[in-house]
Amino acid sequence: MYDFSEGFAFSGLLEHIAGAAIAVEDGRVFDYNEAAKALIPELHEGLRAKGGASGVVIGEAEFSSVCFKLSSAEIYIFAETAGLLQDNLPAMLENISLALIDPLNTAFAAADLLGARLEEADDATKKYYRILRHAQYRILHTADILREMSAMQDPIATSSVMFDICQLCADLATTVNTLVRDRGLKLVFELPPFELFIYSDKARLEKVFLELLANSIAHCKEGNTVSFSLSVKNHSILIIIEDDGGGIDPEILPNVFNAYSVPTDPAGEPRGAGFGLAATRMILNRLGGQIVIDSDKKEGRSRAIIALPYIKPENTNFRASESEYGAKSMRPVLSAFSGILSDKYFGPPYVH
Repeated sequence: MYDFSEGFAFSGLLEHIAGAAIAVEDGRVFDYNEAAKALIPELHEGLRAKGGASGVVIGEAEFSSVCFKLSSAEIYIFAETAGLLQDNLPAMLENISLALIDPLNTAFAAADLLGARLEEADDATKKYYRILRHAQYRILHTADILREMSAMQDPIATSSVMFDICQLCADLATTVNTLVRDRGLKLVFELPPFELFIYSDKARLEKVFLELLANSIAHCKEGNTVSFSLSVKNHSILIIIEDDGGGIDPEILPNVFNAYSVPTDPAGEPRGAGFGLAATRMILNRLGGQIVIDSDKKEGRSRAIIALPYIKPENTNFRASESEYGAKSMRPVLSAFSGILSDKYFGPPYVH
């Protein structure tokens, strides 16, 4: 339990972390229970009414002695406690991710053993197996993002190798097309017809591309188009991911990279925990890159523009091995797309 004597407001994080606490006017601390959860919608409304973002309020220098009147209790937000939470947030995120991943790895191992017996199973058992796998990948995705947000606080967290970024994107194009072909979308990948070797963190760039593609696809319907283009401009590699899935509301656009800003699907239902784009920007910043997202709601278009530094390597002999996606390498793809794929993709031949 995190017990801050002066009080604090959690909002979005409170919804995701069991065992959190919320302090009220007289200093008493309530465990995460129905009483605390009942305050969350009011806190969200209070933040919106004051012009703040819906989500955790931490680390803002402008915040000092701001309070909101909520129900019969007063929730205080103090800069001092906000700063304390900010300082401990990386360690907290890492601990949460490890607490999720350890038992999750056990569950994956057990599911692997179960999957080896699927040929003899009836259709109902195979269905339940796919549901189990799907749930595992959704938890894995959240745990992975939490771990990345924590790792990006470490100055030596990245692991760079020499690799052909065009080949990486071509492999992603083939795999993504296979996974979303039944959604009736048009996926367009425009890649240079030559090798383009860079020295960067291949695994993390893959996560960035998958997260942005999944985000675009999630907001598209049958007949929409998602495009992915890569080009070289001077000393930068530009990647543009664009979709015509309806655009982003102008009032939401400035906050898309805010952690805990929970996204919604085309029907307006919450999707995910609100970490994905925040982690994406953190990774790109650490790799020396930048990302911006712009949108035209009237035209129904949105695009993410990534700029990565590029210096042509003098020697490409020491490069990462190139291999097509297989059972193991499908794991990051299925993790990133777990929020938009149906259960059928979490059994053979995609998952063994």
